[in-house]
Amino acid sequence: MSETTVRETAARPREQVAKDDPAALAREGFEALPAGQDKVVAGSAKNKVQAASGRVLPETRKAATQAQMTEPGSGQPDQNR
Repeated sequence: MSETTVRETAARPREQVAKDDPAALAREGFEALPAGQDKVVAGSAKNKVQAASGRVLPETRKAATQAQMTEPGSGQPDQNR
């Protein structure tokens, strides 16, 4: 991959993903309390997969994924749409 291609790829806006409904997340957590659960992974299947993979992936991979998800501008809507 050429240097130009790398820069062009890096400059592209990140795809926005749907967020889980905060009320639904809170409800799942609240309902887990009387059930005696001290830990619950609430939300979408993607969230559950991420939580499960966090138990098996090495710290270096988890850190790289977190860096991608939290880089500046990654949460901003695409201005070109």
